[in-house]
Amino acid sequence: MQGIVGKSSTRITYLFNTPGTHTLPGIEVPWFNTKTQKTEIATLPPHTFTVIADKIEATTPTIPQPTELKTVFGFSNPVTIWMITTLVLVLILFALFIKRLLSRPLFTKKTETKESPLLSTRHIKQQLKQACYNNNTTAAAQALLRWASLKWPSNQFLHLKQITEHCHHSALTREIAHLTEALYRQMDSQPWHGEPLWEAFEHYTNKRYHEKKPQKKPLPELNPR
Repeated sequence: MQGIVGKSSTRITYLFNTPGTHTLPGIEVPWFNTKTQKTEIATLPPHTFTVIADKIEATTPTIPQPTELKTVFGFSNPVTIWMITTLVLVLILFALFIKRLLSRPLFTKKTETKESPLLSTRHIKQQLKQACYNNNTTAAAQALLRWASLKWPSNQFLHLKQITEHCHHSALTREIAHLTEALYRQMDSQPWHGEPLWEAFEHYTNKRYHEKKPQKKPLPELNPR
């Protein structure tokens, strides 16, 4: 009885782009021999071909296809396009610079102005008054320290007790003590009233207007009788 017979065919197509001698490698195909009950290898030896150029292709010159160049403002030269692009970018940056320059004042006079001590003292007094009427202990203490630094510039004031050592005013010293006490008991429910501090401070700063100038004693007569 005849068994099943199988057949396999493999076709490979080679395209040679250049003329000359070309060698195809050998092929090895493993297969099973049913008669010997062994695996065998079918081989195809290498084959060498000589490829000859086509006469028509060899004599016909290749016509280069025209390349499409992008044009900018009607120019197709790459160097010209690069120069035009650079010029446009420079003009845009210059326009932005001019716009920013025009948005600033034409004339700016940069001068360092030193605030007058009188104006500074007046401003600090206004801050102290507002802090006292708002019962703001922290703002009142800061205003007092700034005022003392202007009044006695040779001293460095770090706490309120230093002010009482210089002012020698009983009412102001008493109210500064109350302010210091209120700063240390801010968590208590008892509020601090700053109006008495402002009244004492105002009386101290305006004391010179209430002081009477000492009257000069008349000179004795030159020829008393």
